[in-house]
Amino acid sequence: MIRGITAFKCTQCGETFEGWDAEWRATVFTCPLPCPKCGSIRTRPPLHFPWSFLDRFGWGGNGGYETIWELMEKEQKGKSSNRRPEGVASR
Repeated sequence: MIRGITAFKCTQCGETFEGWDAEWRATVFTCPLPCPKCGSIRTRPPLHFPWSFLDRFGWGGNGGYETIWELMEKEQKGKSSNRRPEGVASR
């Protein structure tokens, strides 16, 4: 379900950007969006107070998003390994 628009922060390059706030697999988590600057899927909404204070110093962690990123990267690898090599026609 789309809940509106929210801010995102890329954990790889630090870029902040806005995008659709869509729930991830019917949970309270926001589905990560690819970073427009570096293309990483390791993005999340910025943490809110009081965790934002810890996040500012690099102590806040990623609030459960590590697992989501790993699952998304695993699924993406599975999709790319199922591709037919170029030049091979389907039957």
